[in-house]
Amino acid sequence: MLCKSCTNYACLKCSMNGSCTTCDPSRTLNSVTGTCDPGQGYFESGSLAASPCDPTCYTCSLSQSNCTSCSSAHYLSGKTCLPCDASCATCSIVSSNCTTCYSASYLSGSLCQPCVSNCNICSNSLNCGTCNSGYMTDAGGLCIISYDCASIAYCASCAAATGCVTCSTGYQNQSITSCVSVCGDGVLSPQEQCDDGANLAGDGCSATCTIEQAYFCTGGVGSLSTCTKCLTNCMNCTNLLGCSLCNTLYVWNLSSSGCIPNCSNVTNCLNCFVGAGILNCTGCQVGYKVDTAICLNICGDGLIVGAEQCDDNNTISGDGCSNSCTIEDGFACSSSGSLSTCTQCVGATFQSLNKLLCLPCANYDCATCQANGNCLSCGNSSNRYLSNLTHRCVPFNGFYDDGSH
Repeated sequence: MLCKSCTNYACLKCSMNGSCTTCDPSRTLNSVTGTCDPGQGYFESGSLAASPCDPTCYTCSLSQSNCTSCSSAHYLSGKTCLPCDASCATCSIVSSNCTTCYSASYLSGSLCQPCVSNCNICSNSLNCGTCNSGYMTDAGGLCIISYDCASIAYCASCAAATGCVTCSTGYQNQSITSCVSVCGDGVLSPQEQCDDGANLAGDGCSATCTIEQAYFCTGGVGSLSTCTKCLTNCMNCTNLLGCSLCNTLYVWNLSSSGCIPNCSNVTNCLNCFVGAGILNCTGCQVGYKVDTAICLNICGDGLIVGAEQCDDNNTISGDGCSNSCTIEDGFACSSSGSLSTCTQCVGATFQSLNKLLCLPCANYDCATCQANGNCLSCGNSSNRYLSNLTHRCVPFNGFYDDGSH
């Protein structure tokens, strides 16, 4: 089977009898004649695709500038399309001879005249047929604002032409498009935290109908609010049974159901009171004493607390535990319970770094030594002398090192 060319050059596809079945986008299929005719804005040029008319032509023939009808806002003058006057949507014969007008204007003779303000469609300058969005016609045919009553919260009486006339109970007109709550009228609204029927501050409900600090208020929407002061030293509460936030320096105590001084803010303090804006401690934990409203450790009571290294039940220095309860050099202190027992590191021993033990010298020849093993002295009968070079006890002339002290 052989494929043959369509007999009509304008066909993109055709049937066996030569009729077009598919056309180029520049053409339209004529179902009666079976031909592909030039589409709107095109003219016959003798090729598969029709040629475009001049943009001002709605239709043309033979050439692109040979207009037979014009596009919008143009009129036919001979074979040329010329622009209409700016006010005309369409015109004929001359540019100022309007035949139709744009929105917001109407045809008066051969001229387009403006409609009344905010009008979209009219037939004269006195009355509007259809107003712009958000407007409506009044009795005189003018366009006035159309108020959206459904969007005005708490409005009791409203009309599209007037806006909100009356607000719901507890509210008043701020404008014809807004209702605001009336603070102090004794009617609680959803916009208020409280309303006790007054505009006074200091009674629990402020002049702007907000709940004041250290108060709580009861009473539902639509009723009078009753405000009560929270418990002493409470800043925020919802009833008299508890407190969600106590004043500074205080803390909620469940057993006493109240805000008490927060003694834990003073280290090692058990009992305290608030005075002159500070916590003053009156009782401390065991091993501590009150000193200028705070708790300090008691040195010399036989109890090791806080920063104490030792406590031998006295404040005498020179016994291994100083009068400030620190372990003295050359001593080792241990604790039995809390009481410290201190021993002087003598002979061939030295104080450990943590000052808890007396350790033997690392070198046998030392009578006394340092922690690094260097000798500090030699035994009187050791027949040795201290070398400043090696820091060891070396034999005198005529003696030798037999590995003993």
